[in-house]
Order: sequence, then C-alpha cells, then structure tokens
Amino acid sequence: MLVVGYLFFERNSQRGINVISEVFAEVGAQVDFYSYPIYLWRILGRNSKTLERKLLIGKGIVNNKRAFVLFPYSSRFSKLFIGPLRQLSILSHELTIPRIDFSQYDIVVIESGKPVFLAKNLNHPRIIYRMSDPILSLAPELFEYEKQIIQKAVLVLSPNNMVKNVYSERLPDCASKIHTWVNGFTFQESEQMCNPYILGTKNVLYLGLFPIDWDLLTYLCKNMCDVNFHVVGPHSFPRNLDIPHNLKLHGYLPHEKTYPFVKYADAFILPYKDIPQRLKYMELTSKILLFMKIGKPIIANSFTNAGVLEKFGIIIAKSNCSFVNLLREALNGNIKPVYNVDFDYYNISRRKEELIRLLLKHHIIES
Repeated sequence: MLVVGYLFFERNSQRGINVISEVFAEVGAQVDFYSYPIYLWRILGRNSKTLERKLLIGKGIVNNKRAFVLFPYSSRFSKLFIGPLRQLSILSHELTIPRIDFSQYDIVVIESGKPVFLAKNLNHPRIIYRMSDPILSLAPELFEYEKQIIQKAVLVLSPNNMVKNVYSERLPDCASKIHTWVNGFTFQESEQMCNPYILGTKNVLYLGLFPIDWDLLTYLCKNMCDVNFHVVGPHSFPRNLDIPHNLKLHGYLPHEKTYPFVKYADAFILPYKDIPQRLKYMELTSKILLFMKIGKPIIANSFTNAGVLEKFGIIIAKSNCSFVNLLREALNGNIKPVYNVDFDYYNISRRKEELIRLLLKHHIIES
C-alpha cells in the first residue's frame, strides 16, 4: 500500500492520513508512507532523521519515505508563481511521480494539499483521497489538480459534512463516492508522564497548525504577566515584535511528547488568525477534541466560523479585553466547561471501525 501525505507518519498521531495507514498496517499491510513534497529546508530540519524509520504497527509495517522536490511551491505566494516560474515549480513536483512504481501497490492513498500535484500522472484502479483540508479554501488555484484526483478515486473521505456538501455540489458526478469521515482523538496516559511546567505556575496552551493571531497572543501575554503561554507547533514569532517573557515557543514536538503539555495545562486557547478562506469549513479537529476530553476550559477569539465551535461548548471571546477577562475567570476556577460532544463516537477506535465499513462498502478491502 502507498500513502502520500505532507507530514511524515507518526504512531497514534490522530491525523486522518495516519489513522488510515494504521488501519491497513494493523491487518498486516506493508505501508510505504511518502512525505511529499520534501524541500531542501525540510531535509536539513531537525526532524528529518525520523523520515526514514520503520514502524511496526499491528501485523504490518509503516515505512517512512520522502519524495524530494527541487523547486518549491507556496499557495501564500501563488501570485509570484506565474509564467515560466510556475511551470518550473509544477514540473518539478510532477516529475517526482516516475520515482514511484505505482503498479507494485494494491491501494494508493493521497492526502489533500500539495500531493494533488501528482494527479496528472497518477493512474491506479484503487485510489483513496483524504481531504485533510479542502483545497478550495487553502489553495483554490490547485483545484483542477484536486478535481482530477477525485475523479480517479474510488473513495473520497471528507473531514466534515460542510466540505462534503460543497464538493458534492461542485462535482455532482462524484458525489456518490464522497463520504464524511470525521477526525477522532486518543489519549494514552502514562504513569511516567511528567509535568513539563514549573510547579506553582499557571500555564495556558495552544497546540495546533492553524496560523496564530500574534497580536492577540502578545496582548494576552502582556496583560496576564503572571501566566505562562505555551505554543506547540511549527510556528515562528514575527521578527518585528518583541517576544514577551511569558511566551514559550516549543516548536514541533512528536505526538507522544505533547500529551504532558495537554494533561497539565490549566486552560487551552485557540488564538486563530482570522483567515476566512481557511477557517470557513472548520469544525472539531483532533486536537480540539483532545482538549475537550481533558475537561479544561477552551477559549477562542471570534474568528470566521467560531460559532461552529461555540455550539460544542467552547467559549468565544468577542474582543481582546474579553479574552483576558474570560481566561482569568477560567484560571481562577470560575468557569466549568460543559462540552456537547459524544466522546465515544469520536474515539479513534470508533473512527477506525467506520473507516473499515467504508472500505468494505466500496470493495476496497474484503471481509
């Protein structure tokens, strides 16, 4: 089995593309997991060594591999990628495909994002397409590539009903193979789990990949000097701002190392930068579900589509000042969160069971 995703595979990471890989490996499949595209700075990065390792999962194996691409592409700077430069970048991504012999695999799984660049040369009778984030919101200029992937796929897994409905309307001929398969969560508490925070301090955590509103986070830090704010994820603080003394940037951490930060945090925050195109299809993510399961207060700013989270019990701050006041109340124990979530439904084991039913329904696997 071949899987092509952006980030490399991690055990128990809760990301949809990794859960799919685990399901196949647990029943004995050998999974080649290609991290694609790999640019030069990712090869030189501190996590590059983990890309080649083999992981035993159930009866099978997941092999982390990488597909190097010489000329990068960024949707954030898509206006710069025009004419010959755009063609050079796209060709560089497409030429990665001949290095992979698709005929040796029974199933091919493609994750949304830059892996859709492989659409033109990807031909296989059993393709599964996983929408981690809808390209229509993140990189609409790549939709034609995504459309080809969806048309070639036998099963398309959408992260929520909003995305499913949008794509079913846009591609009605493909609607019957687009199914909602939501994110799940798992929390494996260890007796050896140590508190990463300084004893006697108040600690607030943001863990995730969504872009941060640094002005808001800086405001929180300066107005709550007695509280430590921790950010776990691949985020860089703006160079034109001074880093507050109580802001702790931990960078990317392997999934198992994030658990202690989650368990011992006093509250969680979602200080999202309000990018309407990116946030309008957002619902519960695996990380938000994990926060909810821990049972601590979660406070978010009033970004596009924040009302979707509010209906599940997440507190929405209407202003920066309100955010400070609500967070202070939460840290003082005056807010007792009640989350309107069926945690059993979102448990990873249930998500895996539902995935297997979909695979059987579409004759991708046999009972």
